[in-house]
Amino acid sequence: MKQNLAVAFNPKLRCVSGKREEAMRIREVGERKDTDKVYWIPGGLFLGLQIIVRGRVPWGTKQFAINISDKKEDGDILLHLNPRPSEGICVRNALIGGNWGDEEKWQPYFPFPNGKYFTLMIEVTNDAFRTMVNGKPFVNFTHRTDFRKGKFLVLREGAVYYDVIYQNRPTMPLTSKLPSGSKIGKTIRIRGMCSGQDGWGKEEKRYLEKFPFLPFQYFDASFVLMEDKFTVFVNDEHLVDFTHRGNPDNISVLGIKGSVHILETEYLGSMYTMMEVESGLEKGDIFVLNGMVTENGNVFAVNFLNGQSVDGDIALHLNPRVQTREMVLNSRIGGTWQEEEKVTLPGEFSYGKPFQIKVETKKKKFKTKPAVEWLPGRLQTGSWVTLQAIPKKNWQQFVINFVCDGKESGDIAFHFNVRKSDRQVFRNSCQNGVWGQEERETPFFPFDSGHASEIVFFVNNDKFMTFVNGQSFIEFKHRLPLERITHLFMDGGCNFYEPEIFIDLARWGWCSLSINTQDKHRDYDHAKHPKPLPFAMSQ
Repeated sequence: MKQNLAVAFNPKLRCVSGKREEAMRIREVGERKDTDKVYWIPGGLFLGLQIIVRGRVPWGTKQFAINISDKKEDGDILLHLNPRPSEGICVRNALIGGNWGDEEKWQPYFPFPNGKYFTLMIEVTNDAFRTMVNGKPFVNFTHRTDFRKGKFLVLREGAVYYDVIYQNRPTMPLTSKLPSGSKIGKTIRIRGMCSGQDGWGKEEKRYLEKFPFLPFQYFDASFVLMEDKFTVFVNDEHLVDFTHRGNPDNISVLGIKGSVHILETEYLGSMYTMMEVESGLEKGDIFVLNGMVTENGNVFAVNFLNGQSVDGDIALHLNPRVQTREMVLNSRIGGTWQEEEKVTLPGEFSYGKPFQIKVETKKKKFKTKPAVEWLPGRLQTGSWVTLQAIPKKNWQQFVINFVCDGKESGDIAFHFNVRKSDRQVFRNSCQNGVWGQEERETPFFPFDSGHASEIVFFVNNDKFMTFVNGQSFIEFKHRLPLERITHLFMDGGCNFYEPEIFIDLARWGWCSLSINTQDKHRDYDHAKHPKPLPFAMSQ
């Protein structure tokens, strides 16, 4: 039997919302799988809202249920989604006025077998709840009552639930209520790109050399709420401090307006010292810690524990030491510390600067070869596609294709081919089996073995714009109609992690998994640590 996994980290609330209602990501923090979870849906159901649930079906599960209801309990159930792994079916129904309706059992496939992860998306449309599982269309459930009555999401026992996301497409101006209000130490992170449609003022032009919000330039901004001020970082560099002019506890709403395309807004909440993940480490598990080293900070530790006792075995001990500029890695077995390993501390770990640590379960990665991701909707101007890629040790090339008409062997609207030997990225398109004119000029080559790269594709009205690790990279003018693009195809000497896709019509967002290290990977022998691992943090 698996032992539970305890984890401590900075939970992330992700906002990807328009001005009508807020959206948030709720990361589970130690709930048990045999406990029902009830979540208030911010603002209730409305057209275009997506509810995304990520979880896993433990071995031996007979059934579980995901409901949308008008009350926390004993009310109408607008959607009853009831996967039954023991029978291989997913039953749908509704409970209106105390009476169950007719069950619906037809399904194109069964996506909830024992031992498997799932990403379920429920989208509210005019006439039905539309569902997708792991990026593939699943079933629709026609509304049997006014969907606007839906106020609560109820996750019934039987499955392990990791994330719940409420999401709708951002529109300008954006107004979003800050989940749980504002507290010292919390951070608002905004990623996007300025469109430049309204022009730029003289005052801003005086600072062009360091001004990070230029038209068509990708930005990653963090606003950190300190005791006496806001500290603002853009693209990992300190930009400005702004002293509080009022009580920061009264801050409750985020507003964004202007000529800007927002990829996503994240609300980084307070940190737990220990958290349990019931399923233990599984394939593709990646743990993310967001934080900032305080002015008086020097060392802290992130520990993966076997069991829930801080005095127990530690499979992985990560100990950044800012003053000596080193990262110490170790493990503790049977109460005895093993031999230390030391690597140079990346520059992100500096006083007063935000950082992110991602820890990957080695040899258990989200990858298929080749990998094909169905795009939930059609690409259009303003859409974003982001993915994490780690080239393999002896890689030669890898490719990312935007494929048309639902066929892997069909036309290719955008062929993005990274070649190590040439240190170039070749771009092209293919129509009716005939390749077009190749483009290969590459401003720099950001892809190295063993290092993660975040590749971002932004769909402009006349071209694809790409960014790698936050830097503008290359552009590729559209040669085929955007509405024909249906799939993302990935292949070659690279490990690809689940992409995030933000598309205006379908308004569906994936949850990305990646690892980003500045030094060579340190691999630990999991055979020495066979139990699932906890994750704790200390100073």
